Amino acid sequence: MQPQLPDLIAQCNLQSRETSLLRICKPAIRLVSCKDLARPCSPAASKVGGRPLLPTKFDWPVHQGRKLDFLLQINLSETAAEDVHHLLPASGMLSFFFDLKNLPGGFDPAELSGSRVVFTPDLTDSVTLDVPDPESAVPEHSLAPATIETLPLDDRAARNLFESEGFTADECAAFEDLYFGLMSGQADNRKAGHQLLGHPVFYGADLQLQAQLVTNGLYCGDSTGYDDPRRSSLESGADDWLLLLQVEADPDAGFEWGDCGTLYFLIQREDLLNRRFDRAWAGWTCF
Repeated sequence: MQPQLPDLIAQCNLQSRETSLLRICKPAIRLVSCKDLARPCSPAASKVGGRPLLPTKFDWPVHQGRKLDFLLQINLSETAAEDVHHLLPASGMLSFFFDLKNLPGGFDPAELSGSRVVFTPDLTDSVTLDVPDPESAVPEHSLAPATIETLPLDDRAARNLFESEGFTADECAAFEDLYFGLMSGQADNRKAGHQLLGHPVFYGADLQLQAQLVTNGLYCGDSTGYDDPRRSSLESGADDWLLLLQVEADPDAGFEWGDCGTLYFLIQREDLLNRRFDRAWAGWTCF
């Protein structure tokens, strides 16, 4: 059995930091992908790929003249029990779209239309639709939700914790051991697992700042946006960007974000609370 977080904290000799570590820990929903050819997914099920369930008069999102690819859908009634803090609606469908042909990196304001999140509150009038480009269609896999605990690693939340609490170098190293101990105990290495909510895994990239700058019109494909004088007034808003969905590389689904990378959908706290999912930002990084 996987030790609980307090036990792991003790194993890493971080008992003096336990209050802070428990406070910064966030519950998340792990979405385990599993393809079962003998049992095709029902139209309303949470799933990767296949044919999406969408409103009858759905206006398919377009980027640079090409309709976006359907990535996955999450039936929120299936994840409500795992949504510990009730951040998401308890019912309805979240549908995620992305341009799998051009793979926009999320650093250019001109490419913000390369992704889209659609929230359908009521599925009564929804129908199963064909994807626009069968050649790039994502193979269908079911998604099974499970609650996990997450800690930050090498991102704004971790840096803020270390600076505000005065962590020593040894404590920072022990925190990294704690992070990987928690992560390894909750992983299912046999199946690709994506993540809804919680702390993202950025591996050093400040995607919260990138999302904040790009959605405010600054180009971040080079130093241009980061050197812009407007950055100073915008940067404080970077912490408001939260993880909505993290999509891991998954060869079975055809998800390859560079070299073993990850696709992120981030959303501002206020937009999440007000169900403005269409304002989410998407970008990906790789090792």
